[in-house]
Amino acid sequence: MILLLLILIFLAIACVVYWFKYQKDRHLHLSRINRYLDLAPAKPSGSVEVLLFNKTSQYQGWRLWLFTYQQRLLAVVPVKLARKLGVVAALLAPILWWLTAILPIYWQLIVIVSCYTFTCLVIVRWLQQRQRQRFEADFPTAIASISRAVSAGVSVPAAIAHVSQEIPGPVGDTFSRINDLLAIGISMDQALQDASLRVKLASFKFFTVTLLLNQHAGGQLSQILRQLMENLHQRKALQQKVLSMTAEPRTSAKIIATMPPLFLLLFWFKARYIFDYLLYDERGQVIAIYSAISIVLGLYIIAKMSKVDE
Repeated sequence: MILLLLILIFLAIACVVYWFKYQKDRHLHLSRINRYLDLAPAKPSGSVEVLLFNKTSQYQGWRLWLFTYQQRLLAVVPVKLARKLGVVAALLAPILWWLTAILPIYWQLIVIVSCYTFTCLVIVRWLQQRQRQRFEADFPTAIASISRAVSAGVSVPAAIAHVSQEIPGPVGDTFSRINDLLAIGISMDQALQDASLRVKLASFKFFTVTLLLNQHAGGQLSQILRQLMENLHQRKALQQKVLSMTAEPRTSAKIIATMPPLFLLLFWFKARYIFDYLLYDERGQVIAIYSAISIVLGLYIIAKMSKVDE
């Protein structure tokens, strides 16, 4: 009973912390949007801003967050890949059940669910990071191509169609989706709104704002895109410099983060009686929960301290 109560308390604290983080990120995102719109020569109507970023006409609150997260998840985890991962998870379930057979049944369920949850988070995080790196590498090329096409008198939809055919990878997929939506009669506003929900990048948000403002208020689009491309190159150079200067503390943080799992693995093979006390004794269960919460919280703090803001 005490064990379940501690687990529920930990989950409640985690949910509250994540909610406050979501609200902070959302406030920062809205402040950036307002700064971009304040710099415009003519501020567009409120409906355009709502349609592109907030989508309050259809979703609000947690529904908006859930829809946004669903779109970003579908952008990095296609349906075919999700099915393959599901098949692998189903095949590994009996093996995990057999490996944890010495534990009580509720500990078996906790360990298996924790393993699956942690593995899913790691896979999604890795896919998002890989897509982000590939997108940031090719996005300046796409902006340069659109800028040259607009300077030559080509329309923005035609320039987007050209980029979708010439640039592979996540950038090509994103612009190809925009082009497909435009081809079936979806407006530019709705196509950009869909893309902005699937791509979590400040540079891409500014790009969509630029296209939207140019469509409604006019202006020198090619000049603004060239300035954005130069800013992206400078930002990338600055990021590489910051990463090189913080390489040592980040490596130390990774080494410290791997020590608790290594010690647990060592105790499992050399002193298994410790786990008998932690799993079967009530006082040991309290110590185990406290230690697990402390380790997770410590690793989270180390990850936040060693993370380089982008």
